[in-house]
Amino acid sequence: MTYIKLLIVRFFVHIHVEGAPIIERIRMLQIQVLCVLLWTSYAQAQKPVISPTVEVSFGQRTTIGCEAGVKDGNAVLFFRQIPREIPELILYHHHSWSDPRYGPGMSSAHFTATVNSAGTGFQLIIKDAQITDAAHYYCAKWYPSVSGYHSNTEADKNL
Repeated sequence: MTYIKLLIVRFFVHIHVEGAPIIERIRMLQIQVLCVLLWTSYAQAQKPVISPTVEVSFGQRTTIGCEAGVKDGNAVLFFRQIPREIPELILYHHHSWSDPRYGPGMSSAHFTATVNSAGTGFQLIIKDAQITDAAHYYCAKWYPSVSGYHSNTEADKNL
């Protein structure tokens, strides 16, 4: 079994198009960030992270923060979910890596990630906000499972 500690970051992107007709203004999207921490039975106690609401102009660079809690051997993943579609992996990053790894169809031309010096704060960066970036964004911490447990002691065999 694999455990995932989810820091859910949900937001809508407001994209301002200068001098755009009313139909373009209707396409403007809102960014509202709501972070919720879900614990698995094995998660360390952490505080939920709540990011503020931000507005992004068309073509602007924007950053979404994710507080991972503790520096450990686990990677942080960023997903996005366009309404009525399945979530897609944008990228995943670890504090010891110089660059993030990208999900299918995602690239460093549009997305990147950074990590703070403590190795606990991760940031997803959208380099050039587009209308197509209107989505819910999620941050998750990956905990790969131990595939099994084996012991030769009699006490453990009787558990």
